[in-house]
Amino acid sequence: MMAKPDSVQLVADALLTLRRRQRRGHLAGSAPLDQIHIAEIADVVASHDQPVTVGDVARELMIDPSQASRRVASSVDASIVVRVPVQHDGRLSGLRLTRKGRSLVGDVQQRRRIAVEEPMQSWTQTDRQQLATLLTRLVNDLEPDQG
Repeated sequence: MMAKPDSVQLVADALLTLRRRQRRGHLAGSAPLDQIHIAEIADVVASHDQPVTVGDVARELMIDPSQASRRVASSVDASIVVRVPVQHDGRLSGLRLTRKGRSLVGDVQQRRRIAVEEPMQSWTQTDRQQLATLLTRLVNDLEPDQG
């Protein structure tokens, strides 16, 4: 008889399942991979008040700089982001969202919300809040030390 998995293993397994479903497009809707990459760039840029560099994109998406550079170039070509000078270092260019990019971010956020909201319709507000609190805490605790 197999032992019942502990709570840590259950969480790890659930996170793995979520990751696999996300990769298959269950949480973002079905879209070509290049469009998913462009949306990821838009998300990163939208999450900052100041322009972000290609290096920032690479770090946040945990991809190598050359891959980040290619994805950023596609995002520029698609008019989702524009390159702007970085004030503290004239050698660098930063990225800002265009109007089209802001619209994309809003659309993607809405699709994500629907994808999560629908299966939680029968949940109580307390259960939803508890999940939000604990999941946010886990995500923050999983973040590598910045120091």
